[in-house]
Amino acid sequence: MILIDKIKKSGAQTGFLTRSDIEKLTNGLIKKQYLANLDYAKSGINGKMMFGKLVIYPVSDVIEFIEKKFGA
Repeated sequence: MILIDKIKKSGAQTGFLTRSDIEKLTNGLIKKQYLANLDYAKSGINGKMMFGKLVIYPVSDVIEFIEKKFGA
């Protein structure tokens, strides 16, 4: 799938993506506020890490979330 390949390439250097990165890569399909709401409800992307106010997710967990949530 094109979206999954795009995500893999984008996070290849660090292995992590921010909420803003995910919003940009999905062309707004998944908003950063939606991800924040899911995290608050404990149903968001696994592997969430915080650095101050910056939230990052492992690329592998982002891909797993998209495949599970949207059947990609």
